[in-house]
Amino acid sequence: MARTIIRHKLKRDMKDRASHESPDIDSFFSKLAKYIPAEITASFLAIDYLLTNASPEIPGNLYWGIFFVLVSITPLYLYVVAIVEKSTPDKLQLVAAPIAFVVWSFALGGQFFTTLPWYNKAVAQVAVVLATLIIPMVDTVITHLRGY
Repeated sequence: MARTIIRHKLKRDMKDRASHESPDIDSFFSKLAKYIPAEITASFLAIDYLLTNASPEIPGNLYWGIFFVLVSITPLYLYVVAIVEKSTPDKLQLVAAPIAFVVWSFALGGQFFTTLPWYNKAVAQVAVVLATLIIPMVDTVITHLRGY
């Protein structure tokens, strides 16, 4: 499955169409899966595991620095994936995926969030459920308003 969201079939001339068929438009559930940056989330979990088991004296600033690096490289990562897939990067995906990553990492906790005095696992889990519903719904509304 491609990682870039496809909203509409690409317009090509008839001669080119025979050799390069347009991929199918993504469904609601396909978009949902693509908005959650699985590779970045997996990196977050791996780094959290490595740092937790490396030494008990890892400074908190290191965790937050890594977290902000992961958030900031998410759109760049998806842009590169789109280039590799030979598709156009989806602007809404480039904005929504970092938000989805923040919400998912908040729910996963780990050393990044559980050390915060206000962190509550139940609230984090509710946030991920709501974000999982809201992000693709916003996408559907925007797609509808644009006429795709």
